[in-house]
Amino acid sequence: IKLLAEFFLTLWLFFSGFLFCTHLFEKKDILNKLIFSYPISSTYTVIGFQLFSVFGIKITYTIILLFEILKFLSLIKLKIYFSTKNLKHIIFYISLIIIPFFLLPWITHDSSMFALYSQAILNSKILDFPESGLVSYGFYLSGLHSFYNVFTDSPFTVSIPFCFGISFTILLIKTSFNLLKHEYKINLNILIFLLVLLTTPMYILGFVYIHNNLISSFFIFSTFILLMKDLKFKNFLNQILIFSLILGVLVSRMENGIIFSILGIFLLLFNKHTIKYRFGIYCGIFYGYFWYLLIYFKSREYSDVILSENTSLMILLSLLILNILIIFHSKLIKISKFINLKLTFYILLLLILIPFLIQPLEAFESFKALSLNAALVGKWSFFWYIFLIFVFINDGHLFYKYKKKVSSNSGLIFLVLSLLFFVLIYLMSFFRVPYRLGYGDSGNRLLITIFPFAVQYMFFCIYEIKKNKKLSFFT
Repeated sequence: IKLLAEFFLTLWLFFSGFLFCTHLFEKKDILNKLIFSYPISSTYTVIGFQLFSVFGIKITYTIILLFEILKFLSLIKLKIYFSTKNLKHIIFYISLIIIPFFLLPWITHDSSMFALYSQAILNSKILDFPESGLVSYGFYLSGLHSFYNVFTDSPFTVSIPFCFGISFTILLIKTSFNLLKHEYKINLNILIFLLVLLTTPMYILGFVYIHNNLISSFFIFSTFILLMKDLKFKNFLNQILIFSLILGVLVSRMENGIIFSILGIFLLLFNKHTIKYRFGIYCGIFYGYFWYLLIYFKSREYSDVILSENTSLMILLSLLILNILIIFHSKLIKISKFINLKLTFYILLLLILIPFLIQPLEAFESFKALSLNAALVGKWSFFWYIFLIFVFINDGHLFYKYKKKVSSNSGLIFLVLSLLFFVLIYLMSFFRVPYRLGYGDSGNRLLITIFPFAVQYMFFCIYEIKKNKKLSFFT
């Protein structure tokens, strides 16, 4: 009965999100519907649970039913088109969400804390809970677990990371194929790409790992991809989509406030389409103000992971800076003429070196742990080795010739973002104890944030190699 309840709850989250995506995306754009249906619907359910818990409303069956009906009415339009194609893809998704029932969850100490905090959310005591999950673990996964727990009474729900993993994989494949100029036929390039995904244990483990890293990475990457694009669908709806994804970023992991702010500033500097989504970004920023101010004033426990009172103020300041830069975007454009991706690449390399001058022992310890985890013990297989090979083959000149022309900004932007996230992850260690060896270390888990950007960069390199007919590379 519990498994059946979990199945129907997952189906409900997908179906209610699919109704919204049906009139958000074009009829032929079925992949985007499959990618965003579950995450968007889940996000609004999580936000509802968040507000209920914060304002002390005890979560009951009646409250959930009323909220889900209201959510359903807000996501639906009077006209819904169920073509044969839509029905086929819904059946395909149903067949996928049966798989988690045959999988065992990967559980660590953090997983048990997520389960514990989900019970605190149900009792509307998350703000008063010892070692508050607001500070250490983020709200998203615990909030979504709460939704399932009301009906299943199960501490660990594999369907959550599995569904996000499916959405993530489809998104990665779709964006990678777009880099190949819509060459969707099965060829060597696609097989290599799939091999990279399937032979990366840390990514595959994310499908069953009860943690928020995969969820967080999905929201960061999907937000980046959409803010980069000139979306063709209705303006108001794409603002809602952007807002939904930013909510997912801010609520999935607590340090994501800083990550989102830096990513937003990066996009404002190097992408002309981002400013068009200012309304959705503003809404996300203002919700971030509410959330992080709440943490600052209400959370009583100190966390050595990332957030103390001072750090929550840093996150609020970063959101404020992003807010100001959007307001004065026209002046920012003038400044951006003096900053390019190559210069940003070199600045980031220097940022890695600075901590060695301030705290050399701690800096060395964290850098060594991150490097060895990526190379040997972090369950990443050969992924980062392959990534570095592509870097030195395609953009190795960046390390010794500044003036050499870069093959394309499209590929370099993924390389720079990969380095940017590595620097951010590395610098986070100075807000806590240094990173340690082991696949369960938070630094190693955070490398999943870089994973999709690294995959896109490698796929772009494959496209460049194919275009320039460097077939000897494959040999």
